[in-house]
Order: sequence, then structure tokens, then C-alpha cells
Amino acid sequence: MPRPFSYFQGVYAELKKVRWPNRKEMVRYTTTVVVVCVILFVLTYAFDLLVTKLFQLIGIGS
Repeated sequence: MPRPFSYFQGVYAELKKVRWPNRKEMVRYTTTVVVVCVILFVLTYAFDLLVTKLFQLIGIGS
């Protein structure tokens, strides 16, 4: 059974292998995520409005 200390040694060794993004990459990734979220929000909102209008046209809902 492995000891807890050796587990954390392994975790530390793996973290040293990670390539962390620099500031420029992080800003680009964050911007991409925010833009995609906004686009998905707008598409979802537009689809909801469309479905609501269609339901109103056929007399379903309020």
C-alpha cells in the first residue's frame, strides 16, 4: 500500500510536467470562452423567442 507522502511526490512530479499558459494565451483563452458564451446565450434567447412566437401563433400558451 503506497504511503500518502509518495502520492504527493507523484502529484508534484506531474505538476512540474504541465505547460502552463502565459499571460497572452490566458487572455486569448478567456476572451474566446466569453465570446462563445455570449454567442450561445444570444442563440438560445433567439430560439426561445422564436418558439414562443410560434406557440402564440398556433394558440398554445398565453
